[in-house]
Amino acid sequence: SGLARQVSSLLTNHLARATECCGNQAAGNDALQDVLSLLNDLSRSHIGKAILSQPACVSKLLSLLLDQRPSPKLVLIILQLCRAALPLMSVEDCGNVELPPWSYSVPSLNSEQDDPSDPASKIASLLLAKLADYVVPGCQTVLSPTASEPDTTLAKASPKNSIKGDKDPGEESEAVDGKLSIFIHKREDQSSHE
Repeated sequence: SGLARQVSSLLTNHLARATECCGNQAAGNDALQDVLSLLNDLSRSHIGKAILSQPACVSKLLSLLLDQRPSPKLVLIILQLCRAALPLMSVEDCGNVELPPWSYSVPSLNSEQDDPSDPASKIASLLLAKLADYVVPGCQTVLSPTASEPDTTLAKASPKNSIKGDKDPGEESEAVDGKLSIFIHKREDQSSHE
């Protein structure tokens, strides 16, 4: 509806101003948290869901997801908002979402994309890549500063500040056929819940 578009535009602009606050970092985080909390509260109502599912709002939420500044609590709120908004979007609305340019550190995932021009696939790829940030050590989804237009081309990123002298070559993780294994070891003196 027209009201949902107008309110979404207003809140998205407020969200953009909160993220661009360059003076006081604490004030910017507080403003960002206020807007995200308001959107989260609104997401429980019918009009709130209509506000959230506007392409401009989803675009801003996805770009915030790639930003390194928000705290884990704010990232969780952003994911909750995406969870509420994305199922309500039509295929046409997904096509209007402006994805930020991003890159990911596992190049073999590029070959597994069925249709990279499909907007819904691009959004899903971005969300899955962000999830991998928390699951796969050393992988990080980041904004690509060199791309001039939104593109989900997966590029290999080198880990920053890696210490090569202390690692055994057998300890480094390698992706084989697009699969990555994670080994978790428990010391004898640790309890099973640690």
